[in-house]
Amino acid sequence: MRASQLKDALWMGVIAGVLWGWTALGVDYITGIFQIESSLAHNLAAFTIGGALLGVVAGGLLSLVGQFLPIKSELLKAVAVSLGLWLLLRLGGTLLSGMDHHRYHQEVSQTIQGFILAGVMGLFLGYLWKKKQKEI
Repeated sequence: MRASQLKDALWMGVIAGVLWGWTALGVDYITGIFQIESSLAHNLAAFTIGGALLGVVAGGLLSLVGQFLPIKSELLKAVAVSLGLWLLLRLGGTLLSGMDHHRYHQEVSQTIQGFILAGVMGLFLGYLWKKKQKEI
């Protein structure tokens, strides 16, 4: 893999992550599943930055492991990588819950929403990835 390909993957991750952050914030305001306590401006900044960071990780992982996945569709590869990343983060949450279940507790509704939103991240990233592949 060339450095320019990794750079492109990371930038696509940033774009997908920012879009995902805004989508996640909007979905949460609609569903109210997560208790958000700050103002819209503060949350918009936090979800933008957090989404960009998550997108960078997802884009980097897709560029590194995507070629080894037994999936032909670039879109499905991105969804698989995003869901895999979500699963790793969810397992970390489960470990935290086991250590201090009063502070870190599992909520089924949050888990379901997080899983769906991870798939949405994959769709955003996969669309950008597929579009970039057509340019090459």
